[in-house]
Amino acid sequence: MTGPNADNQTILGDWAFAQPDSCVTTVMEGLREVSPQTEFDFFPFDTNLRTMEMSRVLQARDRARKADLAIVVVGENSMRYMWQDKTCSENTDRYELSLAGLQQELVEEIYKTGIPTVVVLVNGRPLTTEWIADHIPALIEAWEPGSLGGQAIAEILFGEVNPEGKLPVTIPRHSGQIQTYYNHKETSKWFKYGTGKSTPLFEFGYGLTYSFFEFGPITLSASQMTENGKIRASVEVRNSGDRPGTEVVQLYIRDCYSSVTRPVKELKDFRKVSLQPGEKQTVTFDITAKELSFYDIHMRYGVEKGEFEVMIGNSSRDVDLQKENFIVK
Repeated sequence: MTGPNADNQTILGDWAFAQPDSCVTTVMEGLREVSPQTEFDFFPFDTNLRTMEMSRVLQARDRARKADLAIVVVGENSMRYMWQDKTCSENTDRYELSLAGLQQELVEEIYKTGIPTVVVLVNGRPLTTEWIADHIPALIEAWEPGSLGGQAIAEILFGEVNPEGKLPVTIPRHSGQIQTYYNHKETSKWFKYGTGKSTPLFEFGYGLTYSFFEFGPITLSASQMTENGKIRASVEVRNSGDRPGTEVVQLYIRDCYSSVTRPVKELKDFRKVSLQPGEKQTVTFDITAKELSFYDIHMRYGVEKGEFEVMIGNSSRDVDLQKENFIVK
C-alpha cells in the first residue's frame, strides 16, 4: 500500500484542525483493523504533493512487485494545519484538475508491474482521472470521508459493506471539458469536441455496488393528465446479484416542447430500495404539478400543456434509464 493520502489526516478535509491520532482512522489503519490477519507492506509519501520525487515513485513501484495487490491512495490535501502542502480547499484554486505532483506517475508505474491495483481518491473536488478510470480495475471515490473514513474505505474494499452511494456531481474527463453537468440544455451539446470524448467521465447519479440491479419498463397510471392532476409512474427493480444490496432509484423529467428552452432532464425524486438476491420490488413515484412547473418567458410559474418524458433508472446516463411519455392536457 502506498500514496500520499494513505496514512494521514487528509481524510478530515478543509476546516478541520489537527486531531489526536486516537480520533482519526486513516486508510492504512482502517485496513489493518478490518483485516488484522492480512499482511500489509506500507510505503509512505510526504503530504506535500508538490515535492514528490521520482526516485520515491520508483521505489514504491519496486515494492509493489512483491505484493499480491497494490492499493494506491492519492488525491488532494486540504488540511488547514498543512498550509504549505495544500492543493485543495477554500482559497486554494487550481487552473487544472489532474492529480498534483507525481501522483499520476505513481499510479502508472505501479500499474506497469502487472500487480492488481486499487486506486482510492481522497479529494475535495472532482478530479480528471480519465487514465485511471480506463486502466485501473477498481476505483473508489472517497471524497474527504472524515475521522472514520479509513474504516469505511477498508470495509468496502474487503466486502464487509456493500456500497450504495451515488455521485451528486458530474465528473469531467478534463478541465477543458466545460459545461459538464447532467441538466444541460440540448443546444449546449449539439457539437462534439474536435478531439477526445464528449461524454463525462462519470455522470451525475452514477455509482456501483457489489450487487446487480435490473429495471423493468415504466408503467404509467394514465397517458394523460390535467395541469393540476397526478400520474403515477412505477417500475420493477430486481436484485439479480448474489448478495443483498441497496439501489437508489432516480426519477427524471423532461419537458419535450416548451415556450422556453428546458433541460434535457431534471432529477425530481428518488427512492432507496434494499433487496435480497433474487428479490424484486415495484417502486412508485407520483408526478404532479410540482414536478412539471417552471417559469416561462413572462416569469409566470406553472405547468405548460404538452408532452413530457419520464425517465427512471440508477443514474442520469441515458443507457441507465427506462423511458415513457405522457401528455398534459
